[in-house]
Amino acid sequence: MTTTLKTTLTLIRHAQVPANLRRILESRIPGPSVTEHGQRQAVELVEQLRERPLDGIAVSTMIRTAETARPLAEDRGLDPLVLGGLREISVGDLQGRADDEARATFWDIVHAWPDGDDQLRVPGGETGAKFYDRFDAAIQDCLQRGWRQPFWSATRRRSRPGRDAKQASRASGCVSIRCPTWAWLNWWATQTLVGS
Repeated sequence: MTTTLKTTLTLIRHAQVPANLRRILESRIPGPSVTEHGQRQAVELVEQLRERPLDGIAVSTMIRTAETARPLAEDRGLDPLVLGGLREISVGDLQGRADDEARATFWDIVHAWPDGDDQLRVPGGETGAKFYDRFDAAIQDCLQRGWRQPFWSATRRRSRPGRDAKQASRASGCVSIRCPTWAWLNWWATQTLVGS
């Protein structure tokens, strides 16, 4: 017997952190807390998602994701699941830089991953394949828990117009997008279960 289940993944970009204000590449673990504005963004998220069903909330090992998810988790009575695989892409040796060259280097590499160049490595960081593998494993962990309406407070990666469809994580069907400030995105994935 084969059963196909539809899962709605709600991906949330973390709220504002100090590095966002200065356009600094920052991916240290556990990283900084959100700003006061970021705290307000996290509170606003509760109302923005008021009507959206959620079976669970997962966050990365980065402080900013837990702080973004906290008001929603408290409102829903859910304990966030911490999964290291949800953390953002490591900026490696570009950590702390805000110059155009560093940002261009990082984004050129990351934008090449969905086009099949996932063996490219961020200098001192990770390859696209490694990022996709750990992110997919974290999503599979949530799906194996039976979550059909999960929420992730995770970091996003940027996209260029018209390229969202190419940015699907291989196994999970997850997409991440560029958000002008911050936003949430739904992505539907199907999971086929084979059994008796």
